Amino acid sequence: MCGVNASLPSDGNVFAHNNGQGPVGYSADGRFLAWQDSGLDVITIWDLTRTNATHQINGRNFVFAPTGNRLVVISATKKLQLWNLDPLTELTGPREPTEPAAGWTSTTFSLRGDRLAAVDAVGDIHLWTVEGWIEHPSISAKAGWVLFGRDGDALLTFGPKDEFTLWRIATGEPMGAFRGHSGVTTASVSPDGRLLATGSKDTTVRLWDLATRSELATLVGGAGEIHSVAFSRDGKTVAAGSYEGVIQLWNVASGQQVGTLQGHISFVNSLAFSPDGSTLASSSVDKTLRLWKAATREEISRPASSAR
Repeated sequence: MCGVNASLPSDGNVFAHNNGQGPVGYSADGRFLAWQDSGLDVITIWDLTRTNATHQINGRNFVFAPTGNRLVVISATKKLQLWNLDPLTELTGPREPTEPAAGWTSTTFSLRGDRLAAVDAVGDIHLWTVEGWIEHPSISAKAGWVLFGRDGDALLTFGPKDEFTLWRIATGEPMGAFRGHSGVTTASVSPDGRLLATGSKDTTVRLWDLATRSELATLVGGAGEIHSVAFSRDGKTVAAGSYEGVIQLWNVASGQQVGTLQGHISFVNSLAFSPDGSTLASSSVDKTLRLWKAATREEISRPASSAR
């Protein structure tokens, strides 16, 4: 049974506007919030402990490290950069491979933060151990994007055949596939590494057991195609952003929908829960960033600010 919808918020509650849409994310301690402007290839970073304190980095994509206030950025020239946020300083990061395939398309950290993976333009996966930035053999996967499994020794890739493949990092060989969910647009691994959530154009979210690669539940909300999914930090809630701009929330254990969030007027392309679980950030093609109280499903009232 669905929870009660939050009241429709006013545009005055919008946290920020920009020239496009891009990923949103929180630093490991929740102090920093970042949002990428796909129109200008700029990443704006807010220090949430200070009023209107922002930094900007040129970049096409980013991922926060699970520990420490650091993030890896795919720069406007498609190079990997490592940044420290306090103070804002570029650090020595992973060395570029000898023959990179026309730059990088996506990147992610392992759940423990000890490994980094990046996908190049032809879909090969490159891996580094963060300590010393030791490079591992690449994996030819034809991947669109990549996620780490539970222990950091396996990778999940999504490719052109509408299936997720699980790879063993040590050998570079596939271990198995997740099949049966067509039109997948997005995915997320739970914080404890046990579950995979996939969102699809078929309007559903499916939950999978990563260890057995078996489907556990199909979550149906009726708000259109799904374009973003995220687990809460305690793993008890999964959020999904739809093409119509509605964010749906489900209880993971029961599979019951527990609420919806309405405010965006176009599809929600990125979601992120704060580390303490109190706030959900949502980015949309309507060029706005909104923040929501996870407990009450209400939008956080804050004067609009520009990310430009």
